[in-house]
Parts: sequence; C-alpha cells; structure tokens
Amino acid sequence: MNLLDRNLVVGTVLSSLLLFFSCEDPGEIGLTVDPDRDEIDVKLKTFTLPFQNVFNDSVRTDISGRLIVGGIDDPVYGRTQTQAYTQFNLDFDGDPITNTSAVLDSMVLHLAFSYWHGFDFSQPQTYRVFQLADTLFNTVNYLSHMTTRIDARELGSATVEVIPGQDTVLSIRLNDRFAETMFEEARVFISDATFRDEFKGLAITADEDNSVVVGFDPFDDRTRMSIYYQIPEFEIDSAEYRFEFGGDNTIRYNQFINDRSGSVMAEVQNKTVFNSPDGLVHWQPATGILPVINFEPYRQFADSLDHLVISRAEIEIGPNLIQDVDPFINAPEELRYIFLNDGNINGPGTIFDPANNTILDNNSYLTGQFNVDSHAYDEVVTQSYRGTLTIYLELLATGQIEFGEVAVMPRTISTFNQASFSPEGVKLRVYYTTSANR
Repeated sequence: MNLLDRNLVVGTVLSSLLLFFSCEDPGEIGLTVDPDRDEIDVKLKTFTLPFQNVFNDSVRTDISGRLIVGGIDDPVYGRTQTQAYTQFNLDFDGDPITNTSAVLDSMVLHLAFSYWHGFDFSQPQTYRVFQLADTLFNTVNYLSHMTTRIDARELGSATVEVIPGQDTVLSIRLNDRFAETMFEEARVFISDATFRDEFKGLAITADEDNSVVVGFDPFDDRTRMSIYYQIPEFEIDSAEYRFEFGGDNTIRYNQFINDRSGSVMAEVQNKTVFNSPDGLVHWQPATGILPVINFEPYRQFADSLDHLVISRAEIEIGPNLIQDVDPFINAPEELRYIFLNDGNINGPGTIFDPANNTILDNNSYLTGQFNVDSHAYDEVVTQSYRGTLTIYLELLATGQIEFGEVAVMPRTISTFNQASFSPEGVKLRVYYTTSANR
C-alpha cells in the first residue's frame, strides 16, 4: 500500500487550492499568487531547519552501473577501499572465430574511465583482475558490504599514473592461460546463460596503497575484453573478438570497505541521527554518511494557524563549505529526499521507491504521478541546492504525509562525491495565507 492514497491527495489538494485560487491560471495552482489582488495578504515565514547527520550502513551499489575501484584516505570519512564485480557477455554482434588457422596473439581488458575522485593523483595506482568463483544473481539487491568469492589466481595487473580527464582507457593484459580458454570459447556460439554458468565474471581490485577512487563505464564501447588474433591463411595479422560488459542482463556491483578509525566519523556505529563531532554536517553517500533535515519547526508553525494555504515554499541547502578544497573532490550534482522513520532510513539499500519513501515534485502530487523531486547544485554562484517543496509542505501540514524528517540523497546513491555544510545550512521560505486573510 502506498504512503499516499493518490485519489485522496489529488482531490484534497485540488479542492482546497482551486477554492482559494479560483481565478488563477490552473498551471500555477498553489505555486504563485497575483500581487494585484488586494484581498489576498500573502505573508512570508523563514525557517532555519534542524540539520544533522545519519549513518546508512546499507548502500546499494548494483544500480549505478559504474564500476568503482580504488582506495582513498579522507580525514572525515576514514579509509575506504573499493572493488568491482561484474559479469561479461559473448560478443553476439561479431562472428565466432571459426577459422582453424586462427592463432591467438593476446587478450586485453579495456576499461573506459568515467569518474575520478581523490586528493592526490600524483602516485602510481595498481589495479588487478581476478575471475569470480561464485555466480552473481539478478534476484539479489547487492549492497556495499557484500562480497563475492574470487579465484585467487590473478589474471592480470597494471600500475599506472592516472591523469584525470586525460586518461580515457585503462588497459590490462590478461595472462595466457585465461586468454587461451577464452579463445576457445570465442570459436563457437553458445547462450549467454550457459557461458556465464562457466565463466561467472571478473573482480577488478585496487592495491591497499592506492590513493584515489576511479570509475569505469561498462556501457562505453571502449570497455571490453578483447582477444587479438591472426589468420595466417588470409594474411590477417590484427583481428579482434570482443567480450562485452554492458548488456541489459549483465549483473555488476561494487564493494566498499570503510575504516573510520582516526577520522571525524570514528565513533559512528548505527543509523540513528547524530551531530558530527566537528560541528559540521557532512555528506558522502558511498560511505553511508547522509545529511538529515527536520521539518518539525514548520509543522509546529502550520499547526498554530487556521486554514494554512501555501503559495510557494522555497528551500536552500548550503553553501557547500568544501567547494574549493580540491578539483576532484566534488559535490553531488543534484539531491533528492528520502523519508526517515524514527531516525532510520526507509527501504533496503536506500533505493528510491517514489510511491513510498521520497518527496515527489509538485506536479506529481497534483496528477497522481510518481516523479521524484530533485534539486540541482549551483556550482558557479551559490554553491547550494535550491528548489521548491510547495505541495509536500501543504500535505505535511494537513497530516496527509506524516514524514517530516528526510535524508538527503544524490541521484547516484553510491557516489563518493561529497559536501560539508554548516548546521544552520538549511533555509526554508514559506509564502502563505490563512483563512483570516480571506
């Protein structure tokens, strides 16, 4: 059952707003008022909302798509080590290697960079590849603390200096034993299911002294595992067969191992709402540290008024206090709001379930749709997140939504992008009128 009965919500909101704004443009219902209408006395109330942190120990990592690998030391969040697990597919767009004179040359794993996060990219980074020993299942929600058993025999490794924005592909040559096995598989057509039953996938890991986190895009055409071979009979000395990672039926996830010892967050142990020891509000979703906003001051204000009708409600979160710390320590591009229940995150692995655990955009509450509200980050001017929560606050005031405490989440919930704020960093401006003004 959904948190909101859509027919009830839509009917109640439209009835009250249409009654009040009967002469307004229907496209502007509840969002603006006509300043020339003297009989409407619109007032402004500004709130500084309580702003704290919550720890989420179940970060879901199988829905972002990106393969995240590396290691980083952060004074706030501690040491985090990451590795990626992924299946791969036969290349059904190409032909099998059926020519009997074909000769194997080499096999290389190519990974297209799509993400860089870290303080120091001057040190060499080492990446290693192993074969999975257990199957990945599409019926499982994979979380950051999970692990999949791997074959201890290394398939290949590479030590490189990563240059953000310039390096486009990491290439790792795989050993001859594995190359010969894959070469034989490429000679015949079999189903993906049969293939993955035998070759369960790859683990891509980073050495413990790696200092940065990088992401690879499995859907980029440059991400592939290539067999290079020759066909002397036809004087072909540079042919390629590709195994691919971006298929719709391909399962992948990331493991994050976080050690907060000696960091600001060293004593954080559970999901309850807390104040950070350094007096700031921090945000790094991949390590489970999320900001929490409490709308209780607004709710108490609404309870004190008769027939509250909101014209517009604007929220601003920020500024981000670490905007200029490092060019590759960036804030999430946009945020969303997840309901908290008694200080706990709703939903396993913190997934976006619009019908039950997120604030929707204004239009969705009026139409019965389920579009999650999102507010973009202004990197250039304010270093803040701004948006409107008009209908959500109307429903919160009337008790049709009971959740007045929300966690702040980005679109990609397993990102290492981060931000820090003042505990007074949430401003809510409510333009409203009451029955006394009518």
